[in-house]
Amino acid sequence: YIKMAEPEENFAETTAPPKGEDVKAPEIRGGDESKEFEVTKEESDDELFREERPPVNDQEMLLDHPLAKVEEQIPEDAHVIEPEGTDGEAVIKSPLQTTEVKEVNDLAVSVVEFDKQQPSKMDPFAAYKVVTETSRSVSFQETKYEFWRRYRDFEWLREQLEIAHPTNIIPPLPGKQLLKYFEHFSYEFLEERKKGLHRFLQRIVSHPILTFDKSFIAFLTLPSHELQTVQGSSTGKGRLTSLTGLISDTSTKLRLKKPDPEFAKQLEYLESFSRHLSVLEGHTSKMFEERKDFTENAKVFPPAVKFWANTEVTLADPLKGLATAMEANISSIKQLNETVTQSMVSTLKEYQLYGESAMCALRYRNKLQLERDNLKDEREKKAKIRDDPKVKDNPQKEEKAKREYDKVSEECEAAIDKVECANNDLRADYEHWIGDKKHGLVDLMIDFSDKHLEYHQKCSDIWIDLMKKLNDPNSFTVKKVFTDETTASEDMSHTASREQ
Repeated sequence: YIKMAEPEENFAETTAPPKGEDVKAPEIRGGDESKEFEVTKEESDDELFREERPPVNDQEMLLDHPLAKVEEQIPEDAHVIEPEGTDGEAVIKSPLQTTEVKEVNDLAVSVVEFDKQQPSKMDPFAAYKVVTETSRSVSFQETKYEFWRRYRDFEWLREQLEIAHPTNIIPPLPGKQLLKYFEHFSYEFLEERKKGLHRFLQRIVSHPILTFDKSFIAFLTLPSHELQTVQGSSTGKGRLTSLTGLISDTSTKLRLKKPDPEFAKQLEYLESFSRHLSVLEGHTSKMFEERKDFTENAKVFPPAVKFWANTEVTLADPLKGLATAMEANISSIKQLNETVTQSMVSTLKEYQLYGESAMCALRYRNKLQLERDNLKDEREKKAKIRDDPKVKDNPQKEEKAKREYDKVSEECEAAIDKVECANNDLRADYEHWIGDKKHGLVDLMIDFSDKHLEYHQKCSDIWIDLMKKLNDPNSFTVKKVFTDETTASEDMSHTASREQ
């Protein structure tokens, strides 16, 4: 519980009001009792002055809140307990619930470009330019920042978010699966990775908790050498935490006596969702390889047709037209294969990783529930020992049993609070993830359909154009050449007849 005192000047005014002309204040009623307060004219003028102040923005309202003055005294993982209703019943609220701030566009982050860099005596690497524009004045000293970041800097940021917010669904980074289809420093690969990194930062910015994370602020505002110093003091913890969670997940699932139906259903859906995306990604990869093999084998067809056309007199132009159409068709297939595979595989893998991140948060929540259940059992045991008549007959044992019960009871209440806060965080993040998944995958389907329509339209135009030329007597010299040869053969036959 956090007890907030009034500001000192207000406290002084209410305890020892200065002398002066008294002004009647309205009654303040509470329950069945009513009291009349008298304030001076100076104080009433001051109150009027406060009411006439222009409105401030939401961020300034948060800073002026009394809770901001005791922020340093509150642990980072503390959750506020506030009374709710007229009966004063305490309700535990997570940061997602206690942050009642209107959504404003006070932070804009973009990954605008990429560049291949190769410092002396170092392997080449790709860097991405991150541009930040903000109107926040607390965590940001400037209004605009521009820094180049490497992919490992993004990895560090995500690790720190996982450590600091284990019950939140952390957005995924673009994976390295595209290396199977494109070269490491090719334009297509770097462009797709840039888009994925941009989406990663956009999801953090839109999150009501992650957007204020200190590691995220450092990532946006610190120069490269300062960021490396910060990374040196925190690298490696995220991987260790993830590994520990994966190892303990199986045993936690087996030992959980009463899994929460709500979150058990979510976990079951996420596991099924991940399997479906994995299968679809495998089929997409297979389609890519088959189309790639087809285009490689089809490349020999146009040169063979052109070589044949060089030996023909009457079919030279039609054969060349066929070879040209085939080359255009192969080019369309290759373009379809690269663009569809690039967007399809990257998006499927991204949401597969997003689902795995949600599963990690749910498993961590189950771990908290297991700890809570064990502490509840332990508290029941301590209660039985405390209430045992034999223990009550011995004052020393009774005192010891009470201390042990109180200690376990305190730990149990803290564990209950953690589980409740984790539940609230996951409900909010899971709902947001469902909406993000729906829009992202629908956009993927629209893009997939659009690219196939464009491909088939190109192929249709190619073959329709060839058909028109083949059926048009003026397009090629087929009939003209054929008529000339016919006339020449007739002349030869007439000459031979006359000679005979």
